[in-house]
Amino acid sequence: MSNYRDDHGVVNPTGINIEGSVGIGPAGEELLAELNHEYERPAQTAGNLRNVKAAGEGGVPEDAETATAAGITEAADATDIPVSDTGETATTIETAAAEPTASAETAAAEPTEAAETAATADIGTTEAAGTTAATAATAPQAENAAPENAASAEPVQPDSTPPASEPPVPEKRTPIWIKLLRTSLLLAAIIGLFVFYYLTQSYQYTDKFMIGTYVNGNDVSGQTVEEVEEDIRARVEDTYSLTLTFRDGEKETITPEQIGYRYVSTGEVEQAMKDQNPLTWVLRNMGQTVEIDVPENHTFDEAKLAEVVKAMPEFQVENVVTPTNADLNITDKKEFEIVPETQGNAPIADAILPTLNEMVTNSVMEGSLTDIKGSYETPTVTADNQDLIYQCDNLNKFLSTKITYKLPKDVTKTIDRGMLIDWITRQDNGYYYLDDATIRDNCAKYVAGIAAEVDERHTSIPFPSTNSGTINLSCAEYGHVVDQPGETEALFKELKECTSEEKEPLYSLNKDVDARFGGTYVEADLSNQHVYYYENGQLVLDTPCVSGTKYDSSRHTVLGLYSIYYKQRNRTLRGPMVNGAPSYTSFVNFWMPFYRGYGLHDASWRGSFGGTIYYSSGSHGCINLPYNAAATLYEHTEVGTPVIVFGGY
Repeated sequence: MSNYRDDHGVVNPTGINIEGSVGIGPAGEELLAELNHEYERPAQTAGNLRNVKAAGEGGVPEDAETATAAGITEAADATDIPVSDTGETATTIETAAAEPTASAETAAAEPTEAAETAATADIGTTEAAGTTAATAATAPQAENAAPENAASAEPVQPDSTPPASEPPVPEKRTPIWIKLLRTSLLLAAIIGLFVFYYLTQSYQYTDKFMIGTYVNGNDVSGQTVEEVEEDIRARVEDTYSLTLTFRDGEKETITPEQIGYRYVSTGEVEQAMKDQNPLTWVLRNMGQTVEIDVPENHTFDEAKLAEVVKAMPEFQVENVVTPTNADLNITDKKEFEIVPETQGNAPIADAILPTLNEMVTNSVMEGSLTDIKGSYETPTVTADNQDLIYQCDNLNKFLSTKITYKLPKDVTKTIDRGMLIDWITRQDNGYYYLDDATIRDNCAKYVAGIAAEVDERHTSIPFPSTNSGTINLSCAEYGHVVDQPGETEALFKELKECTSEEKEPLYSLNKDVDARFGGTYVEADLSNQHVYYYENGQLVLDTPCVSGTKYDSSRHTVLGLYSIYYKQRNRTLRGPMVNGAPSYTSFVNFWMPFYRGYGLHDASWRGSFGGTIYYSSGSHGCINLPYNAAATLYEHTEVGTPVIVFGGY
C-alpha cells in the first residue's frame, strides 16, 4: 500500500494531515478504523500517529523497529517493489536514491503535466502515474526530503544507515466517499434506465392484453379490447349455424342471417383489461399465463326462427305423410292379425320451436327432430298396445268357436269362422269389435233358420195296429218345434264364452214320429179292449183291459198319442169332489199316468177284464189292467214311453 506525505514531509499512511492530531476524538478513531479496514492494514492509534510525527521531525519512534519495518513494507507497496526478508527492498531504495538529481530535474521540468495527470487519472490507473505526480509536487524539497525518506526506508535493523537517495513518492488514492458517490451515481443511472424501460414496457399494456393472456382459450396477447371483442363476434356470428336432421334423413341448415343471430358484449372483456396490472408484464414474459373466461352471449329473433322453420319443405302439406295407427286385418284364413303402425313424417312446428329456441340460445349447431319429444305426429295405437292385442286375441278366439247342431233325420248344421266373421262389427274407422246386440240378432236369425227346417206339428198319425189294421191315429201333438227364444239365448251365451260343442237345439216340442214309434210303445186298442206292449219291436205284453165307460161320455178314455210322464207305486186314486168328499177312492199298486188324471194301473177290485165290460161298467177314464199285467208293464216302461190309445167309441 502507498503512503502519503503531509506539508512537512512526514510520512502519512492515511493521507490525512495528522499534525496536532495526537488528541483525536472517538469520531476520528472510528474514521481511522474504517480506513484501515478499507486498505487492509493495522488500525492506527494515537500513539502510532505520534511516532509517525516524531519520525518526520528527525526523531526516532518509540517503536523504531516496528515503524521502520512498516515504512519499508508500505514503500514497497507504493512502488510495486516486493519486500523480502533478505533486504532486496533496501537495495532497490538505495538504487533509487543514487539518482536524486535526475528525478528532481525531471519532476521540476514537467510539474504541471504530472499534476494534471494525477488529477485526472482514473482509480484504475497504474500506481506509477501516481508516483510521478507525487514526485513533481515535492521536487523543490528533494534534498531535504531525501534524508527523511531514507530514514523511513531504513532496513529492519535499527543501526542501518539511511539510503542516500529519496524513495519514490507513494500513489495518492481517491477518497472512499468519492468512490461511493461514483458508485451510487452509476447505480442510480442504471436503476433509472431500468425503471424507464420497465415503465415504458408497462405503459404499452394499458390498452393491450399482456403476453400469456387467454380469453376463452384463445391467445389474445397484444390485442386491444376492440380486437378481442371483434374476434369473439366473428367466432360467434360467422361460425354459427344450426343443422336440423329430419326423420327421413333430410337436413336443413339455419344461418345466423336468417334469424338475426348476433353477438352481444357483456363488457367483461373490457373489465378484464381494467383488472390487468401492466406492471406484472415481466412475469408474463417469464411464462406466466392468465386464463379469462367471458360469456359469449348472443341474441336472435324467435319470430324469424319460427318463420324459417315453418317455411322448410318438410313442413309443407304436399311433403307430409300422416302416421297410421296399428290396426287389425282379416287374413285369407279368416283370422285377425295386427298390422303395425306407421310413423309417417309429419313434423309439428309448434312442438319443436321451444326446443329450437333453446338450442340456438345455447349455440347448439346440430340437432335431430327425432330426439325432440313430440316433434312428429305419432300414431295413437301401436302394435304393442295391450288393448289391441287383447282385441285381436278375443276376436280370433270368437272365430275359433265351432257349434254343430244335430237335427232330426240325421241333419247337421255348423256355425264356424266362415259364418262368424260376418257377425263381427267394424266401425267406420276400421276398428273391429264384438257387439252383443249384433251377435244376439245373428243368433236369433240363425235359430229361426233352423226352426224353419225342423219344426213340424202333427195331431194324427197312420199307425199299424196289432189287430185293427192301419188307423189314422189322432194325437194331441207330436213332432219337433224349436224353442227359438230359448235357443237364441243359449247360442249367444255359447258364442260369448267361445264354447265349441255339438248339440241339439232346444225344442218346445220334440217327439219323433214313425210307424212304430221307435219299436217301444204301449198300444191300447179300446175297440178290442186289449193292451199290447212292444219293446224294441218285440211284443212283451198282451193283456185284456177295461177302459172308460162307453155309454157315459164323462167317463170316456182319451184317445190319441201320449207318453208316460211319471210312475208311482201304491197310490190311492181319488175322484172329483162331491159334497166335500171324493166321488171315489181306489188303491192301486202300480200307477202309470199318460195324460193328466188318465193312466194305466192295476184294478184288484175287478174279477174279469176285456169284452164288453166297458160298455156300462167301465172305468172313470183310466185303463184297468190285471195285477200281473200291470206289474210287468210297470217294470218295462219308462217315463216317456209312448202310449197309443184308439178305438172303442
